[in-house]
Amino acid sequence: MKTASPTERPGPAWLIQTWQELTEQLGVDPTDPLCRNIERLGTAWNDELYLHVCRALDHLRRARGSMLHRSDRMPPPSAFEEGVLLGGVPLPGGKVTRLLVSPLTFPLPTVICGLPGSGKTWLARLILAAAYPTTRILVFDPNRSYRLCCGDSSDWLSIDWQTLRLNPLVPPPDYGLEAWLSEKLDQLARGELLHSRYLLARRLDELLEAATRRAEPGEPFPYPSLFDLRDDLAHRKCRPGSKEEMYRESALNVLDGRIRSTQHVFDCAQGMEKLVTNTRVRIDTEGLSPVPSVDFFITHLMHYVCRARAHAVRNEPPPLHTLILLEEAQTLLESRSINITFYQELLLVARALGVGFLFIVQDISRIDPIVLAACANYFVFSQSSANNKRVVRDLLSLSPRECDLLGNLVPGECFVRFTQHPRFSYPFLARILPYE
Repeated sequence: MKTASPTERPGPAWLIQTWQELTEQLGVDPTDPLCRNIERLGTAWNDELYLHVCRALDHLRRARGSMLHRSDRMPPPSAFEEGVLLGGVPLPGGKVTRLLVSPLTFPLPTVICGLPGSGKTWLARLILAAAYPTTRILVFDPNRSYRLCCGDSSDWLSIDWQTLRLNPLVPPPDYGLEAWLSEKLDQLARGELLHSRYLLARRLDELLEAATRRAEPGEPFPYPSLFDLRDDLAHRKCRPGSKEEMYRESALNVLDGRIRSTQHVFDCAQGMEKLVTNTRVRIDTEGLSPVPSVDFFITHLMHYVCRARAHAVRNEPPPLHTLILLEEAQTLLESRSINITFYQELLLVARALGVGFLFIVQDISRIDPIVLAACANYFVFSQSSANNKRVVRDLLSLSPRECDLLGNLVPGECFVRFTQHPRFSYPFLARILPYE
């Protein structure tokens, strides 16, 4: 920026550009005396004051230039005024902007990505520990990364997925059974079972009729389970060589494979209400494979959580009611995932339901672009892949210099962007706690 001589009074454009540089690029608070001096120059010109401002500007520019790791924009100290302390942003003047994030931020889907050991899990633990006590949390933990932080309080319920016994065909309270089963059939019949939906619907209707005949007054309704549906398909007789027989065999093979690989999780009449109404639940999914089975397991639980919120009385926009953490989320959110449409639809309505998501990923370029576009908060740690850097550059609107810096971040450093933040929606570089 050209600096005018003391005898030349710069125009309004210089004042506007200087103000923006101070508050966006140099991290100076708008209430700082330097910013007030800029305002005074616009109303009552003073050569001595102008020289003082220029010297202060040059000092901040030199200090910013000497910083090894810096972003093009730096939030002023007042940008994040309340909430959870996650870290800080060193400023050229020696101050630090404390990265305070309100829990109200996390109804918006959040992506945390980076290389192993870069600080992703540490940041996620900070967010979990600082969530409101009334916030329900559901953590899918494939690596036991959250075993300690989720096991030091009586509020947490830690479960091994192999010990679960659930029935996804049991609807949430006050949710219509017909609508619920229709949605469940849509989930079951996606992918290779797309043409088997009608057959599944007929078999399930007959199972419900039989359950209605067995129901006893005052006793819980004996809902059929996925095991009942599978066994019914196995004993169903169809004309050999017919399309119905082909659809039956396809549905039986796929459903049987999913059930077998999830170790009898879905083999009882108990619904999921008791599990997801606990304040905080960590489900140890270590050893759950292959990916379609992980998807099968997690999708049923997430569908229940969100539909259970669908009929709840809530304010607009609702506060964070439930936070769902997905570790290794790239395995579930790829474009070719069977249930990717479910996740795309879910993110469109999640904020209205008061449901937030933390997607912890290593390879962000594998995630479906529609899912990424629906996210609003990003914490990006060190990256090494050119594809990942390209995706991050486009999502965060990074400059070429900042994009190059992605490969040189030390553990704990990350680029942050809150795209819907009212005061600072630009990307900036932060140091997650503990920081120096």
